[in-house]
Amino acid sequence: SVQREQGIIQQEIEMYQDDPDSRLFFATLANLYPNTPLAADIVGSEKSINNIQLNDLKDNFTTFYKPVNMSLFLVGNFDVDTVEKYFSQKKLGDLEEMVVRKEKLTLQAVKETDSLRMEVSSPKLAVGIRGAGEVAEEDCYRYNVLLKLLFTMMFGWTSERFQKLYETGKLDASLSLEVEVNSRFHFVMLTMDTKEPVSLSHQFRKAILNFTKDSDLTEEHLDLVKSEMFGEFFSSMNSLEFIATQYEPVDRGETIFDLPKILQEITLDDVLEAGHRLIDDGDLIDFTIFPS
Repeated sequence: SVQREQGIIQQEIEMYQDDPDSRLFFATLANLYPNTPLAADIVGSEKSINNIQLNDLKDNFTTFYKPVNMSLFLVGNFDVDTVEKYFSQKKLGDLEEMVVRKEKLTLQAVKETDSLRMEVSSPKLAVGIRGAGEVAEEDCYRYNVLLKLLFTMMFGWTSERFQKLYETGKLDASLSLEVEVNSRFHFVMLTMDTKEPVSLSHQFRKAILNFTKDSDLTEEHLDLVKSEMFGEFFSSMNSLEFIATQYEPVDRGETIFDLPKILQEITLDDVLEAGHRLIDDGDLIDFTIFPS
């Protein structure tokens, strides 16, 4: 029943609210994009869940859950002709294509510094940067790769910065990089556990704003990081689950299968140009979870 499902979702909401890493990510995202759909909790709120009626579910199902809205991507050992024959014989029902109008995100001023307290053993820090403007769909994947290379060179385990902070106990292996590039929005987020969140936030902010002077942005380091990304890519190709979940169908542009070619073509100047595109007109924030 609807009420039973509402109860299950309420439990999921509580679970996410009790997860410090989840709270850190979504709170930072909300402060990067205040008063937009990105600031809303993806699982909803107690009020929004309780307002759902059976007719709402039926309307959504008949509107969205139909073959014309589906992108089918199969991975594994199967016979293509058999699959095509199976679907050609299926009754697909309503094939009228629905046009979904996506509202343009209206960017408002970010909340530059914020924090909350939770039951954590060590403070958790997130440093996020929001890019300005939209990105052409055909450029999204390559731009994503460029930003991953840039921030990995500056903050990844092969960087001088990470090694120094790790050796002094100010940072550990919890450091994580999230890069999201969509045609309507794009951002980069670094999250980490650290006993010195204020100091590290200052260091990371300063490094990002002055990225062109970073000693780790060299041809040699770029080759090293590209080689590492190459290795991870080919290793991941052994995982059907990875391929199925990482592939994103696009009408035009590049996908994960173009990664080897992209890495071969990318130069240090390309990486620096991507950095300017994100950082010069971007907005930088931090969010900290302190022990209660």
